[in-house]
Amino acid sequence: MKNYTNLLLLFALVLSISFTGCGKDDEEPDVEGPTVELRDPVEIKTYAKGGALPLDATFKDASGMKSCVVTIKYNDVATKTQLKGVGTAWTPAENNTKHIINFNGEKDLTIVLDESLPVSEWLFGQRIEVGCLGGIYTVTFDMEDKIGKTSTKTVDIVIK
Repeated sequence: MKNYTNLLLLFALVLSISFTGCGKDDEEPDVEGPTVELRDPVEIKTYAKGGALPLDATFKDASGMKSCVVTIKYNDVATKTQLKGVGTAWTPAENNTKHIINFNGEKDLTIVLDESLPVSEWLFGQRIEVGCLGGIYTVTFDMEDKIGKTSTKTVDIVIK
């Protein structure tokens, strides 16, 4: 009877170890940086002077998002007239303004910033200036997740 009890205990131990070893971890390790799916702004789309530069995007990361810094740069070459001060790039591009989006560790979050919101909540907190230089601008999204992984997405737009 003693051997039977020991054998039963051994069987129970092996069975419990095998079930514990076969369990699936709740989360996969985070091996990639954050991602963004942009619906607006999109490549080579034209945005009107006097209007908004909207943002419609879904940010994702396995460990959770920390932040996204959005910047804009003017790409066209200035002419001699523009170099003399007659017309400059849109102020956020001219001043290297950063629009910072802070996340609370969300793993999947959609953000929409458009003309339905107060101007202060738009990208760069202002309208595209009517008097700014038209042309090609590059919008850059520098993203970081909670564990320090980073990634960058850029999109070229046209301002007219």
